[in-house]
Amino acid sequence: MRALLLGLALLAFPAAAHGPWPHECYHDRDCAEVSSKHIREDGERVHIIIPPGEHPMWPADGRTAFTAIVPRSLIRKPVSGEWGVCISPSGTLLCVFAPLSGV
Repeated sequence: MRALLLGLALLAFPAAAHGPWPHECYHDRDCAEVSSKHIREDGERVHIIIPPGEHPMWPADGRTAFTAIVPRSLIRKPVSGEWGVCISPSGTLLCVFAPLSGV
C-alpha cells in the first residue's frame, strides 16, 4: 500500500521540466539563455563567444571562451527573449536558438 501511495504521489508531481528547450538539445543543464553581447551576427553566420562562467556548461575554471560559428540555417526558432545556447558536457555545441526578436 505504501509503495502504491508513493507511486501515485510521483505521478501527481511531474519531474522538473527542461524549460522551453527541446529534449534533443537538453540532457541536464546543457541549455541556457545567453546575452546578445556574446553573439555577433555576420551575414549568413552567427559567431558565439561565451566567456568562462557565463553558461552553466562552461564554468569559470581556467577555460578560454567557448567559441562557435553557426550557419544561420541551423539556428532554431525562438524559445525566449534571449539567445539560447546548448553545450554538451564535452564542449560540443548542441543547439542555438534565436531570441524572440528574430534573426
